[in-house]
Amino acid sequence: MEPENEPIGPPQEAHVQTSRFRWETDGINGGPPSMRILLDWLSSQDNWQRWVGFGVTRRILAEEILQVMRSHGINHRHRVAVIDMVHQLHLKYKMACKNYWLRTSVDPTETIGEGECAIG
Repeated sequence: MEPENEPIGPPQEAHVQTSRFRWETDGINGGPPSMRILLDWLSSQDNWQRWVGFGVTRRILAEEILQVMRSHGINHRHRVAVIDMVHQLHLKYKMACKNYWLRTSVDPTETIGEGECAIG
């Protein structure tokens, strides 16, 4: 049985060969690419809170994202790649928030909203 709250870091599973398809340009027959699907999913309803919260594991949530990708004909992504991409996006977001704070001396949570931009 896997823990309900997995660490936010990159997946600890066996290495899966990186896909040769770029996340930004792999849409099928004019459909949305993997990155658009991922960002839409993360920004829909309470999905980000589900990702960082307790309850449903990231493995299950990654499968949920993959189902959406498959419905658009994207069949070359794997669960580990989805988990890793969310982790990479989160790291970049935190870095952008920290750089904003260092450059402006303004806490981004004052303008973005509490909990939206954790620096540190």
